[in-house]
Amino acid sequence: MAELPGTTTEPTSGEAAAATTRRRSRTSATDRSLNVADFQVARDGAGRGDQEMRALEAEVAALAAQLQDARERQKTLSATLENVLDSTGIATVVLDAENRIRFFTPATRSLFNMLPGDIGRPVFDLASHTPDPMLADDIATVCRGGTCEDRQLRASDGTWFNRRVQPFRTHDNRINGVVITYLDVTDRKNAEQAVAQARAAADAAGQASARFLSAASHDLRQPLQTLMLLQELLAGKAQDPELQRLVGRLDLALDAMASLLDGLRDRSRLEAGAVDIAMSSFVLGDLLAEVAHDVAALAQTARLELRHVPTRLVVRSDRRLLGAMIRNLVTSSLKTTVKGGVLIGARRRGNSVRIEVWDTGAGIPADQQAAILAAEPGAGAGVALGLAVVRNMAAMLDHPIALASRTGDGHGTMFAITVPLEAVASPADDHGTAGAALATPSVTARILLIDDDAEVLAVMTELLRANGHNVVTARDETEAVAALSIATPDLIIADYRLLDRDGLELVDDLRARLLALHQRRVPAIMLTGDTSAEVVSRLAERDVQRLAKPVRQADLVSAITVALKQAGLPLADPQAGDNGDEAATSAAAEIVHIIDDDPDVREQLGLLLADAGLKVQLHASSAAFRANWQPGTDGCLLIDAMMPGETGLDLLRSLKSAGTLPPAIIITGQGDVAMAVAAMKAGAVDFIEKPASSAVIIASIKRALASRTRADDGISEERRAAAAAAAARLVSLTPRQREVMAMVLDGHPSKNIAADLKLSQRTVENHRAEIMHRSGCKSLPELARLVMIAQSGGAVLT
Repeated sequence: MAELPGTTTEPTSGEAAAATTRRRSRTSATDRSLNVADFQVARDGAGRGDQEMRALEAEVAALAAQLQDARERQKTLSATLENVLDSTGIATVVLDAENRIRFFTPATRSLFNMLPGDIGRPVFDLASHTPDPMLADDIATVCRGGTCEDRQLRASDGTWFNRRVQPFRTHDNRINGVVITYLDVTDRKNAEQAVAQARAAADAAGQASARFLSAASHDLRQPLQTLMLLQELLAGKAQDPELQRLVGRLDLALDAMASLLDGLRDRSRLEAGAVDIAMSSFVLGDLLAEVAHDVAALAQTARLELRHVPTRLVVRSDRRLLGAMIRNLVTSSLKTTVKGGVLIGARRRGNSVRIEVWDTGAGIPADQQAAILAAEPGAGAGVALGLAVVRNMAAMLDHPIALASRTGDGHGTMFAITVPLEAVASPADDHGTAGAALATPSVTARILLIDDDAEVLAVMTELLRANGHNVVTARDETEAVAALSIATPDLIIADYRLLDRDGLELVDDLRARLLALHQRRVPAIMLTGDTSAEVVSRLAERDVQRLAKPVRQADLVSAITVALKQAGLPLADPQAGDNGDEAATSAAAEIVHIIDDDPDVREQLGLLLADAGLKVQLHASSAAFRANWQPGTDGCLLIDAMMPGETGLDLLRSLKSAGTLPPAIIITGQGDVAMAVAAMKAGAVDFIEKPASSAVIIASIKRALASRTRADDGISEERRAAAAAAAARLVSLTPRQREVMAMVLDGHPSKNIAADLKLSQRTVENHRAEIMHRSGCKSLPELARLVMIAQSGGAVLT
């Protein structure tokens, strides 16, 4: 029946039991269904865990295999590294930050006697077979981040090692110890010692050769000195024109002989490393003309034509050495040319000048040109000697030399030297000199003579002094200004073209100084070879007399007389017994003692000085001089340096020690710096190298006689001026240059100076060249003489 809405019908007991049974049936089925699902889930989870486990095990196995491979590779790499280190034979030690041993190679055992059990021990606990006192300091320096130099160590068995310490760095670049390596350099050391011994042997051979050449040059200069003196005596007495012509040819021949000896000397000095380089700027044409003049006699004798092409190009070089190179090339060409002649010329090539010497000889085959340029034997002794000098000088001056030659067509051979072109105007001019003697002037005066050529200065000084004038010389502005502080000149005579500045401008400055100080306008004479209207006008505007080179003696005497009289100076006549004449009379009264073992040289020197109005006594030895000389007597000594028995230097030292040394001049054919310094230290007032002209010898003697003063007379005005001028020539030297100069004058070669001063040899050579340039000296003996003169006036040069 249908139920009404909202009413509930109670089930019967049967229905309830049936419902309960149905519910239990459904629950059991549900439980059975859940248990099967849980099992399946558990079974599936266990399967996945096994897979993960197997995957993990596989990964672990792979990593283990990789680790094993890495270990094997590390072992292999370690073994390889050890084999490499062992095979190099380099002893290597690795230390930690506490200086404990981390690693060492087998080669280290010979140094420290290390064993494998020493790993971890402090390295300094082990006894070393190789003394190394700086090891601890070097390790500490490197550990602090510094660097240290390699050390040369010698083991007790004589083995040499080069030890180096370097930092041991971690992966983050921190220093955590050091790596020390010991490289066996015994073979290299032995090779260096062998080279050093070979070099010493070569140096000894070179020095022996240089001594031989020097001795040969000295012995040959002795008779040449006699010949030159005889020629000068003949030149003064010859009246017949033909005889004068022959005497002139004799003069050329003697000059050629002197040039050959100079080449021999230059080679000995080159081999001894004692050649001085004095770079300067000069007109090349003047030098070529001088060379042509020097070898003219040789060309005339060979009946060959010798020509040179004039040029006004200005070059930069050592004038003396370049002249020797050209002279040697020309001489070699003349000796190898049978007919035709030799031509000397120059071509400009950009910033350089190519000096060429052409001949019309037979030419040189192409396969022999390299040997000829190397001056190897085969071309004749004289030619080989000349070319050897040229090659060595070219290397010193950095002047390339070249050779071109063709055979069989009459073109002969061309030698060339390339030198730098100087961009500035010419600092030099032709230096003319007056004749052998000047006519006696009507007045006497104090003359300031300025010229940058030492030979011209010496000859002009002698000529002016011989005619009663008091002369003070200067080679540049510095010396001229210094001379003004000593004495006021009555007249200035100057060369128009000086090395450092315009001669006329210098004279203007000097005259302005004198006008400001003494209210006097000093007259001036200018010597010049320039005949241009511009120069004539400049001189006229400044009221300076012009004398054209070469100067005639009558013109010079007249110009001096006119200049002094126009100045209205109260000058004395020489005939009236002025101081200059008294000095000349005093000099004539004193005796010049000539001491030389060569009878010819002794006799010709005696004749030369007697003709000059000097009293002489001749002595064949030091012993002969001592037997005939009374200490305290006036006069001076002219002594040969190298005599048998008691040498000239020994005689000077003995007389100086006894306090009885008169003014003394050393004359020798061994003109090196050691001899010059020894002579000056022994007490000589001058040093003359043979062969020397009569003017140089007489001028030196008169200076020596004039230098003689009484104790209460003090230093003469002239000596003070000379000392001041000498000091002025050295004042521009730097402290380093003065240091080098002192060592040079002590006889040290450039390589020793370089080692002592920790400089390169090239730097020392540059200093030496600059010293010669600033001092104006052409040789070391001249420099030594200049220093002694400066020091005589109290100059401090060190």
